[in-house]
Amino acid sequence: MISKKRLAIISLLILVAAFFTPLAIKKASNLLKPPEKPPTETVTPEKQPEVPLSEEAKKCVGCHEQEKSSLQSKHNFSGNQSHGQQRGLLTTTPAQNLCYQCHDPVRQKFQLASRHPVGTTLTCASCHENHAAQLTRLLKNNVRGLCSSCHSDTVSEYDKAKHSLIDNPAGKGACTICHKPHGTDFTPLLPTKVNDQCRSCHTSLPFMHPFVGSRNCTQCHNPHKPLPAGGGVDLV
Repeated sequence: MISKKRLAIISLLILVAAFFTPLAIKKASNLLKPPEKPPTETVTPEKQPEVPLSEEAKKCVGCHEQEKSSLQSKHNFSGNQSHGQQRGLLTTTPAQNLCYQCHDPVRQKFQLASRHPVGTTLTCASCHENHAAQLTRLLKNNVRGLCSSCHSDTVSEYDKAKHSLIDNPAGKGACTICHKPHGTDFTPLLPTKVNDQCRSCHTSLPFMHPFVGSRNCTQCHNPHKPLPAGGGVDLV
């Protein structure tokens, strides 16, 4: 027979074991788990103070996104021909639409019957610098140099012709003596009809054909070709 005292001790041990065993198991399982990473603190970067645009940089935002225009460190806006030298994301495309915001009369010329193909194979920047240039009208080259970049054969031949000696503010023998650079109603980029264009200089000819219908001077004469070796007129 188990004495009452021994029975009480056994009962107490059972109660202690029943109470502490789950705690021991939980503690042991926690020891087997990988250590938990400490919570990551979210750090919000401080907002950089907005730098106000200078008067010079404000010249950029008409064509470029304002975020780009704050980069002012090495940009120079001096010079009468300058549109500014800020480079960055354009506010709209195609680029010629930006030009038309100020140069709408030029846009209208590109809708005439005879015109340069700006918007397809050419852009305004094909002939003009966007920001600044040494030449007037922001031209990338002199008039004949620009024309020869596309019409090299014609200009090369024209350089030997008598018309190439004509003085003009745009340069001796400049193509713009007879042709308009943007667009006109008369092919090829003439400011008026062929015969009227020729007569604007050749006012006192000893003989004049009675032109009928569609006949014109260029049916017999080539204004770009040099005179024949033996002299005479520059016939086609």
